[in-house]
Amino acid sequence: MVEHGMLSSPTPSHNTTFSALIIDSRLARELNTIISVFPNHLVVLSGSSTDTLNTRSTEPNLTWPQVGIFAHYQLLTPGLITTLLVTFFILVPIVLTGISALANIQSPLRTGVPQGYSAQEKKSQ
Repeated sequence: MVEHGMLSSPTPSHNTTFSALIIDSRLARELNTIISVFPNHLVVLSGSSTDTLNTRSTEPNLTWPQVGIFAHYQLLTPGLITTLLVTFFILVPIVLTGISALANIQSPLRTGVPQGYSAQEKKSQ
């Protein structure tokens, strides 16, 4: 409920509880504070009905019991999948190409001093 740029406290109705009213009044106070500090900004509040959050399914659970690590944790998150794809399809080929290039470097078989070079001649000049 908006009254001249300020939010008013909710009025009790037949389907709201006391705790929901307290939460709503706290939210209204906080939103009024935000509106007073930032008068030129748009504040958007979204949520869901409390009736849909409190309802439980009365149907029996006919699925198999969830056992194992995948039942409790999400191991393959989008970030992890992206990291694995980048690693295996970009970084690994670059590393393998570099190792292959280093392995193909060839050096001469003999490592002796060249024939035309003499250290004694250099000293005497």
